[in-house]
Amino acid sequence: MLVVTGSCIKWVPLPLQNLTRPRGPAKNINYQRPVFSKSTMAIIFLALLMSMVSMVSTVPISDAQAIDIYEAIQELNRTVASLQQRYYFMATFNEQTVLAAGVAKFDKVLSDELGLYDEGSGKFTAPRSGLYLLTAQILIKGTGHASLELQLNSNLLAVWNIGSGKDLSGQIVYPVLLKKDDTVQVVSRGKVSIYGENHSFFSAYLIK
Repeated sequence: MLVVTGSCIKWVPLPLQNLTRPRGPAKNINYQRPVFSKSTMAIIFLALLMSMVSMVSTVPISDAQAIDIYEAIQELNRTVASLQQRYYFMATFNEQTVLAAGVAKFDKVLSDELGLYDEGSGKFTAPRSGLYLLTAQILIKGTGHASLELQLNSNLLAVWNIGSGKDLSGQIVYPVLLKKDDTVQVVSRGKVSIYGENHSFFSAYLIK
């Protein structure tokens, strides 16, 4: 019989007579289902797990098998660490500026723990394959209009336009599947004056 007392587990053999069926009708016997606390259940589970591990550990394995197991554990650890990372960046401009035709180089990085964005080239590089959420906003200074692109590996991915008016803004939110080392950039199709810091920005986030 398995006996759990506090944090101890003991195996107590029962006398044979205790296992025999009682003679005669049973009287005044209340049968109750045993109730275990969560901690007790955890102890029981741990004991069973240790028993299973001890049985497995007696099976001999070769050096090659041991290396394979070690490498599998290391790969699992790398996967867990990767899943715990936050793949995210956000960049803006230092000040109001004139956005020339070409790649918009957001020169003030607000958040980029893993160095995913290069302000020198204006490109975001995907650190791993997955589903990403891309966002960008441009706020025009004064009157004017703008036409902008999201480009994937220098190829057109999406377009958004900002109509003529005073101090108008335009945004794009675009979910996309990227492969590792894919690059994304914002490109302006023409020259336009814009507001910079915190008004115009570019960001990407790995969803899964």
